[in-house]
Amino acid sequence: MNDHILVVDDEPDIRQTLREILEDEGFRVTLAGNGAQAREAYRENLPDLVLLDIWMPDVDGITLLREWRDGAAPVVIMSGHGTVDTAVEATRLGAFDYLEKPLSIARLLATLERALGPSRGRTAPSATVAPAHIVSRSAAMGQVLERLTRLAAQPYGITLWGPPGAGKRLLAQHLHALSPRAQAPCLILDGDSEGQRLDALLADESAWEGIATGTLVLLHLGALDRERQRVLAARLVRGPAPRLVATTLEAPGHLVQSGRLLPALFARVAEVELRVPGLEDRREDIPDLARHLVEELVSREGLPYRPLSIAALNRLRHAPWPAGLTGLRALLRRLLAEGGGEVGVTEVAACLEMEAPAETTLDDLLELPLREARERFERRYLSRQLERAGGNMSELARLTGMERTHLYRKLRSLGIEARRIKKT
Repeated sequence: MNDHILVVDDEPDIRQTLREILEDEGFRVTLAGNGAQAREAYRENLPDLVLLDIWMPDVDGITLLREWRDGAAPVVIMSGHGTVDTAVEATRLGAFDYLEKPLSIARLLATLERALGPSRGRTAPSATVAPAHIVSRSAAMGQVLERLTRLAAQPYGITLWGPPGAGKRLLAQHLHALSPRAQAPCLILDGDSEGQRLDALLADESAWEGIATGTLVLLHLGALDRERQRVLAARLVRGPAPRLVATTLEAPGHLVQSGRLLPALFARVAEVELRVPGLEDRREDIPDLARHLVEELVSREGLPYRPLSIAALNRLRHAPWPAGLTGLRALLRRLLAEGGGEVGVTEVAACLEMEAPAETTLDDLLELPLREARERFERRYLSRQLERAGGNMSELARLTGMERTHLYRKLRSLGIEARRIKKT
């Protein structure tokens, strides 16, 4: 199971931004806005790590640190008003590290990696995985599921490729659960953000032996740098190795042609290629998927339940979905958060309009007040760059030239659901 992080901060914007960043990196996150909530969350579900602000309305972070100093969870202190004395005191009391606000994402992630260790959490082999509940009545997805069932018993390396939000990660887990390796570990690594964890796995002989009888899933294979690809390909041909399953946005042959995938690794991971249809290729599934996602959001995130009218479901079925299931989930989250009974077609249409604003010309922008013109341009610009990046936050930061901390805040202020587009 992914590492669980408790974020304690009295500023709602900071809490939400940290949730988005950490969930994008694969962590489970619990939020607390004051000391009382933090104590309750810590007691009910012991986290693997605590990110703890110093200044809060009811109790300061140093007091909580004293209470938790003998616990199993490392504590990382955060403060925008820190001093050297505060940092020294926090360290003396057992804090793992001290981070100053505004937080640097690179420093934050590096600190988490050191605190949690390269062999823990997101890179730890999971326990037995049950077959996934995949909602589908479409012929397109039915064919994929039938083929996966046939392939499950075979040892072939498989690449699942298709558009963002097609459900490729879920299908990879489903494949493992149906296979003879189901009782062995299923290790999932993101080629975009977990290169160092792959390095640790390849360098640790015992860790590699631990997953050799199971399945190694590499998400966003094309984002893995060439040196890591070379080391991985060489390791796969030496002795026992796990079954390799990869996910990509495009056919692996195209990655080879463009130089983003080494032929040696291609030979191991693409013995079988399977295209996963995007949401727009299986529109008949959208009503059932929407109902399922509503139930999931209610149970997992505690959002209020709101039934979807038939007209609303029909509108969702015929809407464009460039981000696939991730876009549908984000829209439903927004609708549920509003509360207020049944979701009707008018509300859905308004929410879709917010997601995809009409094209605005330069002349249109020149007629607007500067603030509104700038906001419209930024929304269109970042949405377009997000599509180019395929939801990949590292690539989006490179394309825009923005530091990732500021990028997350800007996307959130513009109402762009960036973090959900990436995960497949």
